[in-house]
Amino acid sequence: MKQPSAILLCVLAFWAATAMIVVVFMLGDDTPDCTPAGSTAPTSTTPATNTDTVLVGDAKPAPAPGPVASMGSRVWPVAPGSYEISDVFGSRGGSHKGVDLAAPAGTPIYAAMDGVVAESGPASGFGEWIVLDHNDNGAQVGTVYGHMYAQDLLVHAGDQVKAGQQISRVGSNGESTGAHLHFEVYLDGGRLTGGHAVDPVPWLDGASAPSGQGEAAKPVAPPCPTTPGGGVDNLQPGKVPPDFEPWYRKAGALCPQISSSLLAAQGRQEGGWSPDGGAKVTALSETGAQGPAQFMPGTWQSWGTPVDEQGNPTGPPGTGDVHKPSDAIMAQGRFMCHIAEAIDGWIASGQVTWSGDRRVLYLAGYNAGEGAVLASGGFPSGHSDYEVQTRPYADNILAMEPEYRALV
Repeated sequence: MKQPSAILLCVLAFWAATAMIVVVFMLGDDTPDCTPAGSTAPTSTTPATNTDTVLVGDAKPAPAPGPVASMGSRVWPVAPGSYEISDVFGSRGGSHKGVDLAAPAGTPIYAAMDGVVAESGPASGFGEWIVLDHNDNGAQVGTVYGHMYAQDLLVHAGDQVKAGQQISRVGSNGESTGAHLHFEVYLDGGRLTGGHAVDPVPWLDGASAPSGQGEAAKPVAPPCPTTPGGGVDNLQPGKVPPDFEPWYRKAGALCPQISSSLLAAQGRQEGGWSPDGGAKVTALSETGAQGPAQFMPGTWQSWGTPVDEQGNPTGPPGTGDVHKPSDAIMAQGRFMCHIAEAIDGWIASGQVTWSGDRRVLYLAGYNAGEGAVLASGGFPSGHSDYEVQTRPYADNILAMEPEYRALV
């Protein structure tokens, strides 16, 4: 066989190289061109300084950093534009160890850095909290997120989380007068391991906006924009009689512990509606409870008022019409908010112990009286009525509530 010339070999080599480049380019075209969430976060890891740093508890030597990767990237715990600062670090005579970020109930809360969940659950004064431990390029850092509700905790102790991963939703649990996130930062140790609190705002200087797409420690369903128990108008259109619907919507937004869908399910359990869609506004129970919200006469004297078109009371208690949807439903909402606030306070003080869905206790208080919840230190007990009436009452309403909740 005749040996190929040097020129021919060069030509063949050129075309082979060109073909390889084309193949690589074509294969690369099928690969998504994307940047992992959080990768654009600032990489500066110089700890923020604060002359008002306050020591918390008995200072202890910081333990060796945990196994979490030293990423250093920081993310705001709530999205910019979704909150207002309602209280600053060091207020209340120096006892306020964090910053309060007021935001609508249900607003997503995100992990501020890669880390490990140290605590997730009830805590005195916080309602429910999440405590994260972080390794910031060898330095141990802790972050705290407070005032959430139990049903909104999306991570558990021991879970690893990524910066920008959603871990909960804003609530108004524990010692709280309105929906907000209480956020704390600890340096030279964690919240539970001898760290010292610093002002979170300068610590977050230059932090990224959360994407909500951090790598999850476990599958987490995206939150419904109108979550149950969030104090929002989340009623599904056409699910209640037309003359009731606007009032459930207004009453559901009165406080963060309740929702329109919860009040609608409660209304169905209490007064019900006739098959043709009309309301049984003259409903009268064998115990003497009246109207669509089934108020006892004595209770109505305390909560029943006439209301204007916006649902605001326009007269003294006891002067409203117990059979009128507007008056009855707005009174139902105000009474439920009163019960919820009382029960939340008792849980914060330790007089009532409850780790489940607090709406169970709110409904029990409506049916049996909030005093029965306090006297029992939890769900009412010690009387047969609580087992045969109050328990099914609360269970039925919570089972029906999703039927009235707006679909995503």
